[in-house]
Order: sequence, then structure tokens, then C-alpha cells
Amino acid sequence: MKRVIVDYKKLNTDTENYDCVKSYSLNDIIKDNRLSYIDFIKLDCEGSEYDILPALDSKYYAIIKEIRMEYHAVPGGDPSIIESLLISKGYRVIYKSGYDNSGHLWFNNYSKQ
Repeated sequence: MKRVIVDYKKLNTDTENYDCVKSYSLNDIIKDNRLSYIDFIKLDCEGSEYDILPALDSKYYAIIKEIRMEYHAVPGGDPSIIESLLISKGYRVIYKSGYDNSGHLWFNNYSKQ
């Protein structure tokens, strides 16, 4: 069985057992669909949350009411980075659980109530 990857250049491995797929950024999805309000986003992206959320344009945080996510321990990844980022964008932590390698974080942007 082949595994799916988006950017094989980031891997130090033979690509024979991988398929490359087209991907879309969260910025692209919001922009291309002309979204002006998002009730809820759920992220379960196996460590890519540390790339996805910091890359989101600041203007889009203002239209997202709630973000729930699973986080994973990856090199250079720390859930406190995500927590600090979202708090700086006006979110509050409403739920936090986890262990050494993974956990869940829920955030609400109360200005969107």
C-alpha cells in the first residue's frame, strides 16, 4: 500500500512508496470559497497544525468562531506555540487535554458570539 504525501522533498526517503497529491492551504479554501464567517474548524492533521495555523492570514482569524484541534509531538512543535498564537488572535482556550505526544485543544473567539 502506498502512503500519500504532499511534499516529498521534505522527506529524506525514497518516494517509490508514496503518491503526491495536490493540497490547498486554509487561506486558499477561505478565499476561493469567499467565506465571510466560519462557525467551526476541526484540525486533525498529524503535526501539520504547526504549519497551518501560523500560515493563516490574520484577517481570517476574525471570521472563525471556534477551532478544535488535535495536536501531535513533532520536532519543533509545541502546543503552547499554538495556544499563544490563538490567544493573540482573540481566542480563549475552552478545553485542553493531552499527554506527552498528543492531545486536544479547543478555542473560541468570543467576539464572534
